[in-house]
Amino acid sequence: MQWIKESDVYLLILGARYGSIEPLTGLSYTEIEYDFAVVNGMPHFALVLSEDAVARKETAGLASKTEAGEAAKLESFREKVLSKSSKIVDDPRDIKIGVLQSLHEIELRPGLVGWLRSNEIRTDPVTAEQMAALADANRRLRESLELAREELETAAKRPRVGDLLPLESPLAITVEARYGNMRSYAEKRTVNTTWRALFSAMAIKLLAPTNDETLNQQIARELEYGSDSGIDCRVSESDWEAVKAQFLSLGYVDINYGATVMKTGALFWTLTDLGKEIGLLLRSARVTSPAQ
Repeated sequence: MQWIKESDVYLLILGARYGSIEPLTGLSYTEIEYDFAVVNGMPHFALVLSEDAVARKETAGLASKTEAGEAAKLESFREKVLSKSSKIVDDPRDIKIGVLQSLHEIELRPGLVGWLRSNEIRTDPVTAEQMAALADANRRLRESLELAREELETAAKRPRVGDLLPLESPLAITVEARYGNMRSYAEKRTVNTTWRALFSAMAIKLLAPTNDETLNQQIARELEYGSDSGIDCRVSESDWEAVKAQFLSLGYVDINYGATVMKTGALFWTLTDLGKEIGLLLRSARVTSPAQ
């Protein structure tokens, strides 16, 4: 009977059968349990199936007719139950309503302990303060773990020094120049550099969207003549297209069509997020090619 002692409420639903008989007492186990709850003063309530409902169940074949000896015990048990806190029910709907009503009535009784929610537990001030401190520490720990997870994910995506090795490949660029009243770019010079040096020179100029033609001229001047020379020069068209294709394929830049301040159309370069990371890494890391 220990499980009954540990319960808050004993609720009986008495139907059409008396139940299995306990050999020593000749009573059903259900009646023994009911008597135990009542004798021990436990909050209890019973729902008893009406005689009409029992007859319907027997007619429908949902319950067998009670044998003579069992019928007498069942009737005696019914009278005992109905003499205490109980209610007659006629169908499943009545049972549902009866369970809810009876539990609600019992929970209003003074002295009933029942189960408590964590926010209803009364503790002394010292314990309450300790619990609040633990809750705060737990919250801060979760926030720290989440921040660490985000930093790890960001670090995993961030380019590393090893990612710059492909940029160490040598590159020959043809720079064309013209002087005075020359109408064509007659002077041609070959500049030997690396993709790393080229992108490092370009990245700082692409912190804001930059006109394609302007960028070409700036890079050509910086590579061969110095950024302050004022010489009219450019990277040859074929080499410039190769530069575009390389940095677009690496995902370092975007090149889109847009309007100039003169309201004419032109191509504009911008750095992608990856391009910005690579540009920063180029200025903070020195990469050497593997030994030959």
